[in-house]
Amino acid sequence: MMKTNRFVFLSLLALICVPHLLKAQAEVFIADAVSGNPPMKSMRYTDVHGSPFFNDNWLDAVIKLADGKLYKGVKLKYDQVLDEVFFLGQNDAVMAFKSPVLEFKMATVSVDGLFNETYFVNGFVPIDGATEKSYYQKLVYENNSRIQLIKRTIKKIYESRVYNSAVTDKTVEPIVYYYLSDGKAVLKRIKLDRKSIIAGIGNKQDELERFAETNKLNLKKEEDVIKLLIYYNSI
Repeated sequence: MMKTNRFVFLSLLALICVPHLLKAQAEVFIADAVSGNPPMKSMRYTDVHGSPFFNDNWLDAVIKLADGKLYKGVKLKYDQVLDEVFFLGQNDAVMAFKSPVLEFKMATVSVDGLFNETYFVNGFVPIDGATEKSYYQKLVYENNSRIQLIKRTIKKIYESRVYNSAVTDKTVEPIVYYYLSDGKAVLKRIKLDRKSIIAGIGNKQDELERFAETNKLNLKKEEDVIKLLIYYNSI
């Protein structure tokens, strides 16, 4: 039963993820064909409070590399301290990609059986200390989206020493930025509040105000901002 569930899960992942990543490529390769090397930087974190990763588990993913090839069924982990992705190779060895990863989409199944996916890309014009290699999460990104909602999470490890103690306390703290994009490489930074979001979109402000009011949206919440932008892209 477990093998059957995993096969169904991977099939769903490939069907849902590949169309968003697929551009001119006609072939999708399997995970075993990915080439890599042992990572130069360590992924080992000891005695750290909080997670340095997007998800502590190795997640099934579809990836697009700089050489244009796509691979499915890759076991992936995204380190948000290093802002790098790694994959699980043979004999469960942690590997770094030989070719840079341009896009990746990871999938999870929640405890209630719901399928979730998370889509990351890089290549945006640098902003807020990022580089062109920095990864951003696309929250609203369907093909017909005039406006996309983009999120960047930076994780840093802060050290502090307990008073009169030789013990150093290490804590992972996230810094989160939100942006709007018209599908191009330039990002417009926004805050999660009504004024910033509606002004950032720039038009149809009366319709957006009415929709937010009617549906009692709290635009300080990510999920409600997503609802607003999905509505905007539909009108």
